[in-house]
Amino acid sequence: MTNSSPLTVTLRVDWGTGPFWVLAGESRIPDPYDVDEIGEVVPLSAELLTEVAAWDQSFQETYNEEQPQESGFRTGEKLGRFDERGRELARKLRSEVPVEVQIRYEPLGTGIAEVIS
Repeated sequence: MTNSSPLTVTLRVDWGTGPFWVLAGESRIPDPYDVDEIGEVVPLSAELLTEVAAWDQSFQETYNEEQPQESGFRTGEKLGRFDERGRELARKLRSEVPVEVQIRYEPLGTGIAEVIS
C-alpha cells in the first residue's frame, strides 16, 4: 500500500466478523478482515493465521443465538486467559509485519486499543 498515512492493524474480536481491523490511508474507520483476507494487506505466516483463527473461533463459540445477552465468556478467569492469548498473538503479529505498520490489540469489551511495540 502506498499511503502518506501509516497502516494500522488491530487484533480484536467481534461477533461474526474477522479479528483483524485495518486502518489505511485517510480513512478513520477500520475495515474488518478475516484470517483468509488479511494477506491482501500484510503477508503473515500460516502458523500465525492458524493460531489467530483458533483464538477467534474460541470467542465465536461463546455466542448464544437463542439468548444473545448470555453470550461471552462465563468467568473472569476464562476472559483473562483469552485476552492474554490475544496479546501474545498481537506480539507475534508485530514480529511478522514491517516496522512501519502499527500493531494494536484491543482487549475484549474495553474499546481501548493497546499499541504493541
